[in-house]
Amino acid sequence: MADIANPASPSLWDIWYTLPMTTRAYILNLLADGQFHSGTEIGESLGVSRAAINKAIKVLQVSGLEIHCVTGKGYKLTSPLVPLSQEKINQHLKKSHIKPVYIHLLDEVDSTNAYLLNLSQTKTVSRHVCLSESQLQGRGRRGNSWVAPAYRNILLSLSWQFQLGPADLGGLSLAAGVAVANALLELGVDDVKLKWPNDILLADKKIGGLLVEMQGESTGPCLIVLGIGINVDMGLATKNEINQPWTDLKNETNSSFDRNQLAASLIKHLLQAFADFEQNGFEPFKKQWLSLHAYSDRSVKVIRGDQEYPGRIINIGNNGALYLLDEKGEEHCFVSGEVSLRSIS
Repeated sequence: MADIANPASPSLWDIWYTLPMTTRAYILNLLADGQFHSGTEIGESLGVSRAAINKAIKVLQVSGLEIHCVTGKGYKLTSPLVPLSQEKINQHLKKSHIKPVYIHLLDEVDSTNAYLLNLSQTKTVSRHVCLSESQLQGRGRRGNSWVAPAYRNILLSLSWQFQLGPADLGGLSLAAGVAVANALLELGVDDVKLKWPNDILLADKKIGGLLVEMQGESTGPCLIVLGIGINVDMGLATKNEINQPWTDLKNETNSSFDRNQLAASLIKHLLQAFADFEQNGFEPFKKQWLSLHAYSDRSVKVIRGDQEYPGRIINIGNNGALYLLDEKGEEHCFVSGEVSLRSIS
């Protein structure tokens, strides 16, 4: 793996890029223990007015957090919450002997992918990670919006400068899917499946997704920004906002997840996958991807525009292309683009 910039720094693990913490982020950190905190206590801790506190509390409530307000006691989260923490993510990464990465930990952002892409206009951002507690304009594949209640899920983007051109990176999102599956398996989440090209499934329902964006020359180098959303605890507020079967880690495992440990595991496995892909392409990931393929030995249909192609998936190309054998015995090849894959059995 490539070294990060400024290798002479005395403590690379202490280098973090963050936006100034907002008033609501400070309040959330105080309330994270699940205990009551009075308005006076919060105001004195932060040096802000009660009006500012009330405004911040309302914003947190609108974001989906359940906060009790009791006269004479103050404010309290209905259940304890562990905010994302640079220090805790850092501790997990150090245990894994991963070379340091630049982490941008934000309270709120339009899009973690867009944040890194915009940053790349003014500096080199290879091996940068952007994590945010909330997104205002999160995006999925084909321009779909990504729904994730604030402070309870994973919204992460990772950048990597490849010396390869875009044509050689066709299978990267599939390799990244394998890395995400391995990160979840490391934390005890079994039966993770992958749906071509960018979905992560658990119990046949979507639990996460990936979005790859790139900038570069046709022959390289090429900057890749990979965005990942993982449903950790979606709550009930989003039930009617998503138009496909979905689930989350809390519901499927009946346990709470340490988001900081999960973020570190994702970063570790993705960095390893990117380094391997740079050297060897998709081939080393192909066997595991096929073993994790959600629609193995199932009838499917590929939808492209107003045409449907029923059949069975017979292979995946090293460029990430999907090979389907239709009911007439004819073979078809699809790249992701404006194509959808559905199970019909």
